[in-house]
Amino acid sequence: MALYKRKPGKEQPYWPIGNYKMRLPLIHYRLETPEFIQGLVIFTIGLSLIEIMTSVVGMSYGAALTITIFTHFLMLLPSTLGVPFVSGFITPLILILIVFLSNFEPGTEAIKALIAVQITVAVIFLLLGITGLGKRFILSLPNSLKGGILIGAGIGAIMTEIQSGGRLAETPISLIIGGILCIYIMFSNSFKKIYAKIPFLKFIANYGIMPAIMRYPVKISVIDRAIGRNG
Repeated sequence: MALYKRKPGKEQPYWPIGNYKMRLPLIHYRLETPEFIQGLVIFTIGLSLIEIMTSVVGMSYGAALTITIFTHFLMLLPSTLGVPFVSGFITPLILILIVFLSNFEPGTEAIKALIAVQITVAVIFLLLGITGLGKRFILSLPNSLKGGILIGAGIGAIMTEIQSGGRLAETPISLIIGGILCIYIMFSNSFKKIYAKIPFLKFIANYGIMPAIMRYPVKISVIDRAIGRNG
């Protein structure tokens, strides 16, 4: 139950902070069980950064854990302040960073190199946002190219699993069945018609992102292999 109640036809309650609208769980909106559980599970995916920062960058475990938690906290700020923006990692950049940082000695040099990359990316994004060039650039790209980038990232992740040394050879049944179920539950129109009639399936559908969790070990395994090649 939330402390503030939304009136019918009105905007969700909030605390005004300048141009922002702060909304906190249990105060301005109720805590939804599916979203809460998904958040707990997906949070563990970001913890994979600890391995990168300790092995590639040379940070201590405590420092890496602190940075990871702080990063996740910052990712919650846009939605908390009413900004229609979903934060996340630039996943393709992680592998490039690992290769780049392998040219530096783990420790002070690698940390400075990582900070330099982060500042550079931040400046580029800031300029693209302020000048409006980012929107123009995205709109100028053909949909086929944007679709190819998205699909290519997925195909690249799948290829690491089905190639020699991948996990498909070790657990073929579970990966194949899990992948099929994931695609069916998330994207099938026939499943939508079925779960509308069966309460149990509707309960499963409420955790829509959860079946897709099976995809994240693919990303993590790619990162682990990159660390192994460059470590």
